[in-house]
Amino acid sequence: MTDIAALESYAGELSEAAQRSQAASVKQHQYIHNDAMTDVVTEAGFVPSLAKQARLHAEAIPNAVAELSGQMADGRVHDSEAAGRALMANGQQFYARSSDPKISRTLWQRIDATVSTHILDEASPAFVQGIVPSLGLTPLEVYDWIDTVVDVMVDADGNVRVLSSQDPGQDPVSYAATANVASSAYPPIKSAALLDAGILAVSEFTSSLYPDYIEVMTDEDGNLRVLQVVGAGKDMTNYALSAFPPAEFVVPTGYYVWLIPNQSNEDGRGNNAESPALPVGMGYMWKDGALLPLADPVNTTTNTGSAWPAFAQRFYELTGFGSVFVPAAVGGTPQTAGAALTSFGATNHWDVGGTLRVTALSRVQATFAALDGAGIMWQMGGLLGGGGERDAQNIDNPAGSTGSITAADYKTAVQGMLAYFQSGLQRTKLPFIMRRLAMDGTGDTTGFQQIRAAQMDLCANVPNIYMGWTGGLAAVKAGRVKADTYDLHFLQQDLNDMGRCMASVAAYVCLGRA
Repeated sequence: MTDIAALESYAGELSEAAQRSQAASVKQHQYIHNDAMTDVVTEAGFVPSLAKQARLHAEAIPNAVAELSGQMADGRVHDSEAAGRALMANGQQFYARSSDPKISRTLWQRIDATVSTHILDEASPAFVQGIVPSLGLTPLEVYDWIDTVVDVMVDADGNVRVLSSQDPGQDPVSYAATANVASSAYPPIKSAALLDAGILAVSEFTSSLYPDYIEVMTDEDGNLRVLQVVGAGKDMTNYALSAFPPAEFVVPTGYYVWLIPNQSNEDGRGNNAESPALPVGMGYMWKDGALLPLADPVNTTTNTGSAWPAFAQRFYELTGFGSVFVPAAVGGTPQTAGAALTSFGATNHWDVGGTLRVTALSRVQATFAALDGAGIMWQMGGLLGGGGERDAQNIDNPAGSTGSITAADYKTAVQGMLAYFQSGLQRTKLPFIMRRLAMDGTGDTTGFQQIRAAQMDLCANVPNIYMGWTGGLAAVKAGRVKADTYDLHFLQQDLNDMGRCMASVAAYVCLGRA
């Protein structure tokens, strides 16, 4: 009986489904075949038949044409604004030719018999086709910022010009090429348009079509300033800012403390004139036994620049926190004891038994005391460094060193140094954010290759060690090194890039922000 009852129930359900299908078939037939005056009654309401929809569209077209004609009286391009205005009614829009060869036509709207309002200029095809992509960018290219699309181009004068921007679900907003004329060979460019498009104070545009990259920001005056441009297969070009940070800078309520160990590229041998100038309160440094406002030179060498002002700037942008730096790097000092130069002293290294780590730890502790004395809220951030130059040179040629080392020795020494500071500062998860080794004037030798591979292996497999910047090798290969006897010191533009990149990693490591 149970099986029979189930079959009867199932048969009933099939019957109901068949009835619904038949009813839907009738509605579909009415929708397709009824006349131009009929609406079909459905569960969702009245739906006009296909014939009625066609009739309604046909009736609407003349009205739409009339409305468009009311706004654009004709499709002509008039010889001049005055000529077009004379033929229009108030409120109507019209095109007129321009005497500027860069403009194909200008859209105007008549206000009255004597006045028209300028709407926009359209760039001439000849002007667009004549654009010189002097920075390695394709002349017309789309750069995406989250879901906002911005069209930019590089004109024959090397100016980046914004053509249009579009928010998700919104109509594109066009901007005339002439509206974005820069006063110099490269931006600032007026960019209220980008602000309207929802682009924030610091924005990055990456091409979805080409491997090109442009990083820009808007200052407090609404000007778009280009920070850097990288073309496919080309070196990065950086541009300094004259008005950074914006006026709305707020002194942080808390600071992260960063220890700087290792060698001269951590110490910095750049140009302090090209290092970002920061507002008081964005960062501090422990120098000459005192807590001072952050500014290059962070080290004791006169008129040199480092990565750390740019780091502090970017870290503040991403997190709202300030940075305090404890510089302890010493040029020519290795990570490993065996690579120490005899002329420097057998203990002048960062390995077990070396004096550098002991000095660095005491400086960090003195910085903590100074911050407490000044009433500044702080927490330990981590180590920022990497070094490896002296170790790589030892692998290639151990002459003049206290011993000889391998890449495995380097990895052991890095982990030992981190463990030393984790224990001494009582922070078991203290991170080490590294910059990858480059090379020196002798070329990309076996030693440099092995140390770079060791660094990447450490970052991939050892907890609390992260890779923060890998751009050094490309910089040195491109010849961007300081003119000295070493041929391995980064120029300021790459130190600034190093600082920004390491700050992005630090923001993620410390706060999950990037």
